[in-house]
Amino acid sequence: MEFSTGDVTKIIGIKRITLNDWITRGFVCPSIHKGTRPGDRSIWSHFDLYKIAIFKKVTESGFSRRLVDAFLKVEMPERVFNERLHKISMMLFMRRENEIKGMLLTYEIGQETIIDIWGIIRELEMEGFDDVYILNFRKIKVEVYGKVKEVKGDDPLYRKQIDEMFKDTVKIKDFKGGDPD
Repeated sequence: MEFSTGDVTKIIGIKRITLNDWITRGFVCPSIHKGTRPGDRSIWSHFDLYKIAIFKKVTESGFSRRLVDAFLKVEMPERVFNERLHKISMMLFMRRENEIKGMLLTYEIGQETIIDIWGIIRELEMEGFDDVYILNFRKIKVEVYGKVKEVKGDDPLYRKQIDEMFKDTVKIKDFKGGDPD
């Protein structure tokens, strides 16, 4: 499915001027087609929606746009992201001075996984990271899907793609073994 710039602003919940600023600064770019002259519309992909949603959430938490942009360009190329999209549950972002590191917390299909977040944070603390931000990517996927449905309508082909993306999702158990819901 393709998205116009207007669609992107409605789905992500940002103003057009903000999106245009991010485009001008090179933080985001439409992957299908970048409009270069008046009347030439930019066309965004589903991947672009997730990347912009992640960029917005992490920068709103206080991480520098420059560092988040550099991380996403290196660590989340479209091919890798699309291959792992259905497995990604959470993302961890760590900041230390002028450095940002990230970690995709995933789970294998058909297996319940207990993620020891505190163990990971203790290790990062020992490495001297100043800040740690945990992004619930599963929630972003659900929110983006809901907004796309509002903006574009209930497209059966898109619904099939989303069903495929979520089909292998398993619930993450909390430390006591119960459902988090």
